[in-house]
Amino acid sequence: MTDVPVVANVTGGILNDLANEFNPNSPAFGEKFAPPLLPIAFYDFNGKLVNRVYGDANGRYNLVVPSTYTADPPQPSGM
Repeated sequence: MTDVPVVANVTGGILNDLANEFNPNSPAFGEKFAPPLLPIAFYDFNGKLVNRVYGDANGRYNLVVPSTYTADPPQPSGM
């Protein structure tokens, strides 16, 4: 067995502390405003872009950041 870095599962929410939600059909009615469809980018320690996602209509996002971008499968055909 070889040591493999753990994959990160990231979830979160985007909030605007200076605005309230005034839409009565929103699940966050009367709370802080959650801006929809904002891009969220994750960078490694060298500043290289790892992954980019967009928030949903309620300001939530979910992504899986890979442990590595290389693969060495023991197959003659590769991937």
